[in-house]
Amino acid sequence: MIRVGFVLTFDATGWLGGVSYFRNLLSALSSVPNPRIVPVILAGRHTDPGVLAQFPPFQIIRSSLLDSGRVPWFSRRAVAKLSGRDLGLEFLLRRHHIQVLSHQGFLAKPGNIPALGWIPDFQECHLPEFFSPAEITARIRKRSLFCRACSGVILSSLDAKRDLESLDAECARKAKVLQFVADIAAPSQPGSTEVSHRLGVEPPYFHLPNQFWSHKNHGLVVDALRILKERGVMARVVASGNTVDHRQPGYFQVLMRRVREAGIEDRFLSVGTVPYLDLVALMAGAVAVINPSRFEGWSTTVEEAKSLGKTVLLSDLRVHREQAPPRGHYFAPDDADGLAKAMEKTLHEYDPLVDQKLMQEAQENLPSRRQAFARAYEAIVLEAAR
Repeated sequence: MIRVGFVLTFDATGWLGGVSYFRNLLSALSSVPNPRIVPVILAGRHTDPGVLAQFPPFQIIRSSLLDSGRVPWFSRRAVAKLSGRDLGLEFLLRRHHIQVLSHQGFLAKPGNIPALGWIPDFQECHLPEFFSPAEITARIRKRSLFCRACSGVILSSLDAKRDLESLDAECARKAKVLQFVADIAAPSQPGSTEVSHRLGVEPPYFHLPNQFWSHKNHGLVVDALRILKERGVMARVVASGNTVDHRQPGYFQVLMRRVREAGIEDRFLSVGTVPYLDLVALMAGAVAVINPSRFEGWSTTVEEAKSLGKTVLLSDLRVHREQAPPRGHYFAPDDADGLAKAMEKTLHEYDPLVDQKLMQEAQENLPSRRQAFARAYEAIVLEAAR
């Protein structure tokens, strides 16, 4: 079997969407009968063990070369800059018989060990105002490296491939579209009730599980709740996710001030970052899931709702249309009234028994969807390994 290396050095406060992405991919690979590849996780000696525990029990190789900001890491990067090759990482991969490096572009020269780059999205091209000049430059440099050095470039959507075609048609010929599927098991009804009670959440409620980053557009939901209050409609939204936006550090505080000014403190509840199983329970117990985002590469929120079989109210983006949740209802990302109407209609039509039936059907279909996802990835790796 082909040994595929994944460099995973996340911490518990970092990009939760990235952790979720790799959890879904590795979980799908662990479910495939007669696999043709075997994942190997490479991590720093100081990588958060709590994050690594979220992944299936594949082999984990720890090395101080992967501890960002520490002396061995700086030494490795200095050698790579001088030589044009990441010799430290190459040594680590060869020592452990890794035949393909996945979702990275660190090797800098093609042909040594095949590498698959991963570009989650091209948000900087659509919403440059949410990035510093340095961040935009870093993203462009990384894209250029992947396009030059990698055997293939993994993208999460056809929408992202269109973006790459407009930016670099030659690179787009290397593009491999891999639409991930969320691995998520529905909890029992008592389990959802226990979690909502513990968090002080009173049903019925909508769940908004996006991190509190500016482009996630939480303000639209606040405006929709204000409109519903003015119409005499009681609707609650439970928002979970990291409350720190490194690009706009005061975003969460400004948002909660808007909540207070609208007089909807009892209708918009932020529970911050919660354990993953609690997040699943909140989503399963919700009337519907909301994703009002202004931009997505391939929304984890939407995929989780699909795997659970939940109704999804989502912004009308091309990528959301591509994801096509069976119980999806779309609204323009600037249309608070449209969202308010969708929420009111969903509340009026909600039937817990029907919801449970559709959730069960989605869960029954999930294993075949996960295996198709895993096989699609296997095919990408096998092509790179030729």
